[in-house]
Amino acid sequence: MKKTFIFSILFLSAFNQNAQSTISNGRYFPCVKKESLNNLTLIGDISPDLWTTMRMPNTKRKELDQLRQNKYSLGYYLYPKGGYDEFVQYVSVEISTTCNGKQCTASSRGKALSEEQKHLLNNTDLGSDATLKIKFYLTDIDNLNHNNELIDGEQTITIVPEKEAEFPGGYGQIAPSLMQSIQAKTFEKMSLQSIQQLVVRFTIPEIGNPVDIKIIKSSMDLRTDQLMIDIINNMKGWKPAENSKGIKQRQEFTIPLGGSGGC
Repeated sequence: MKKTFIFSILFLSAFNQNAQSTISNGRYFPCVKKESLNNLTLIGDISPDLWTTMRMPNTKRKELDQLRQNKYSLGYYLYPKGGYDEFVQYVSVEISTTCNGKQCTASSRGKALSEEQKHLLNNTDLGSDATLKIKFYLTDIDNLNHNNELIDGEQTITIVPEKEAEFPGGYGQIAPSLMQSIQAKTFEKMSLQSIQQLVVRFTIPEIGNPVDIKIIKSSMDLRTDQLMIDIINNMKGWKPAENSKGIKQRQEFTIPLGGSGGC
């Protein structure tokens, strides 16, 4: 079982003009602990960030936030997460994730999770990204359709272990450390843009220390790619991930040096 992280050297603000994102320790997507997915009932139970970071047309985001602000007034600022369901009429919800290494999808109508969706979430692979595609109408406080326009929203969450793998010095030191090391050891001066396009993936197993190191996106220079593999192979001292019972688990990391890509 594994978990995917994305670390970024450059400042990242959003996916695109119509998206908002939560970036914590270099992540793009809200992260949810695997064990919290057990016994869920409603779509909104999956994550408190479900609606606050959902990708949707920017005009509809503003309308949704305005509806909630009109009702909650000051409370809107004191409690910014959650509280969206009363302004949303669900039409359909599709959840896609990875189970036992295979891509699986389950759908429902309304805000209640179907039995198939519950099973899917309970059995999702640790480390996979679960994508929710939601079709909905905006409603006012009297539950009337707001402009009667069907809206497409999309949210991705990353499933994480109870206790995540730890790198000496903290998560924030990983990408800068890699960039400094590769710049110091590259024999020929390469452009920053060339190095930044590198994307590397590796796994921290139960015994710690990186394994299964792979270049996902090349710098277009084989020596630089191999140098990155060697640098990561020498990154010792990791503490492996654990579940709530203290059992060690595998955790996968994906690191784009230039900050491109997703979680």
